[in-house]
Amino acid sequence: METLPSSAFLLGLLVIPDSPRYLITAGKIDQARRIFARIGGDADTLVANVEKTVRGEHRPAWPT
Repeated sequence: METLPSSAFLLGLLVIPDSPRYLITAGKIDQARRIFARIGGDADTLVANVEKTVRGEHRPAWPT
């Protein structure tokens, strides 16, 4: 009974692209731009917006 939904979920995971936000944070801007272009919209503007939000985030320092 649970095999069919779990199999469908597994197959769905194989076609979901990486997160553009993760790719930009990892320095893979070209891949993020391709994903934004594939899902629609102005890829360059979207990449610039994500870069701006990533730079503006507060990252707490690890306690020493």
